Amino acid sequence: MTPLSGVGRRILAMSVLLLIGLTGCGEMSPLLQGGVGTKDSEPFPLPGGRYALGWTASPQRVEGCELSVELRRAGDGTPVAKVSENFESAGARRSVESVGELSRGEYQLLGMSTCESWTAVVGEQPATAD
Repeated sequence: MTPLSGVGRRILAMSVLLLIGLTGCGEMSPLLQGGVGTKDSEPFPLPGGRYALGWTASPQRVEGCELSVELRRAGDGTPVAKVSENFESAGARRSVESVGELSRGEYQLLGMSTCESWTAVVGEQPATAD
């Protein structure tokens, strides 16, 4: 498979955000894609604000799989947010989990999975009317 260009990765990341319902986003992380095993992103900057962690997974096996995605501060590795899911059957899944308020800084995504195909992205949550 040919690696995606920077523009291609951003288009794919925005597509995943739309797919999982995290629309109207401003800042977002690079898209993290993986399969079975552990995968981590390069550090990426976030300017601060309210964020959500979106993920997709496509268990292929009848017995399902597990996915864990963690958002960490780059440098010291301090965990900021984590989602863990155990899928008991095959079929595509997706979700968005609120991370809450993040301060300006460098972050990383770490994914650990027994699923054959998954993605994760952090996106800025749109402001809501009070």
